[in-house]
Amino acid sequence: MLVLCFCIINKRWHGEDREKMSNRYIPLILVSLLSVLIFIAYNSPDLGLLVLIPNHRFFPSGHMATLAVLMMPADILFSFCTQVLSDKILQRVSIVLTGGIYMLMKMRGSFHGYLDFSLTRYESAAFVTESIINEFQEKNFTVVSPMDDAYQVELYGKHQEISDFLTKCEKGNWYIPTEYVFIYVEKKPIEYYQNFYFSGPACLAVSGNSEIKYTEISKSAAREDLSQYINARWFLYKYGRTILESKAYEWCQSFAEKNPLTLKTYYEDEQFVCYYFIQDIEKPYDLAL
Repeated sequence: MLVLCFCIINKRWHGEDREKMSNRYIPLILVSLLSVLIFIAYNSPDLGLLVLIPNHRFFPSGHMATLAVLMMPADILFSFCTQVLSDKILQRVSIVLTGGIYMLMKMRGSFHGYLDFSLTRYESAAFVTESIINEFQEKNFTVVSPMDDAYQVELYGKHQEISDFLTKCEKGNWYIPTEYVFIYVEKKPIEYYQNFYFSGPACLAVSGNSEIKYTEISKSAAREDLSQYINARWFLYKYGRTILESKAYEWCQSFAEKNPLTLKTYYEDEQFVCYYFIQDIEKPYDLAL
């Protein structure tokens, strides 16, 4: 509000230097106010405001708008200083102030952290999907995996959500009508939607926890009931993922026993494995075990 008052006063005064002091401030202030409204609408649904965009998607641009507004007082101060001090002196002062702010943040322990993202699948799963898309003919393959892979697959092949796949296999007489079928299994199921941080030099930012959190598949987990998690996909992936992946792994082992030499490994590492099999479209395998 103080900056806005300063802009209004400056516009009423005459003189080129005074007009420069408030140049382009008002659009930034309006963007800042819009950012506040977007955050309030999303975080306080009881107010009944229209949610224009989800909070997590707007955060980067909203953060930049906040930084721009926070820089205004410093800009105003330096604008006044240009009337009495030379540019060379102000440049040196700005360098000293920047270094001082950097050191103060480091000493206080409030230095910013590296970027992070919400982890929903292993990196290898994304690369395997890309490899399948490039290697096999369009619409001639089906990927059986969690929904997070569906958005990468949908324009090139077919996708079968893995819990639906297991449910249909239990009911009997079920087929997938494509020549190639790929089944993704996490041998170490990830903790769904965990924050995964980038890392780098300590002089640039603070590194967060960049190790992936996971559990282990097991025969005992495969025998547990999955129905309590089925109602919501995110609930299933977050709390029932170990059971889900254990059941998928056991299904693959049973299928391999029923159809020797049919199930092959497309890719495997310590955390993730992609199985696949080739079938005659006219006589596809009955996937019910």
